This record gives sequence, C-alpha cells and structure tokens, in this order.
Amino acid sequence: MADTEFGPEFAPAGLGKRQEARLPSAYGVRVVWVDMTGACSGRLKDVSSTGARIRVEGGCKPRGDIYLLALLPGAAEPRRIAGKLRWQVGDTLGVRFEPSIDLGLVYALAGLDGPPAN
Repeated sequence: MADTEFGPEFAPAGLGKRQEARLPSAYGVRVVWVDMTGACSGRLKDVSSTGARIRVEGGCKPRGDIYLLALLPGAAEPRRIAGKLRWQVGDTLGVRFEPSIDLGLVYALAGLDGPPAN
C-alpha cells in the first residue's frame, strides 16, 4: 500500500474515486438535518479533511445538507461540522464536508493526537 500523509497503514488517495487519504475511525457523532427536522446517531468509519463515511442507526434517512455533531475530548460543546450527503447504501452514509476541515480535527476524529511518527 502506498505511503500517505497519514502513514502507510491508512487508506491511500487515488483508489477508486477517493481524492484524499482517509483515517479509520469509530468516533460517535450525531447526524442532524440542517432544517432541524431530524437527527440520528452514528459512528464514523473513516474520515479525511474533505469527507467521511458514517454508519448510522435506526433507519436514518438524511437528505441534502447536514451537520455532524462531535463532542471532542476536553470540549464543553459539540463541534458542528457542515456537510452534504453524497450517497447512502443501507446504514452507511458518504458525507462531503463543506468547507473542508483542518487536519487537526481529522486526527481528533480518528482518535489520534497528531500525525503518526515515521
């Protein structure tokens, strides 16, 4: 597997339609419709600065623009991350972050303190 900015053990960019490397994650999030008409719980499967895959619970069927709410360690309030639902297959969502998130937040959502040591 190709080496990436995250290290060789992570999903590389350039596979299929993937444009950026993703970090594996199991971080708990809340998926909220931007019009506030619905919400559901989920867990990240992987995350990058441009998007994430999320496994949701309870037959969640979000549409269009959404927010992810993630309570990061040491934070008093959940972090709100804006995104667009790109696809859904069963209980797995593909979300594109708009705007992209910084690498520090990507590492936090992957449960890492920072980039892996080489």
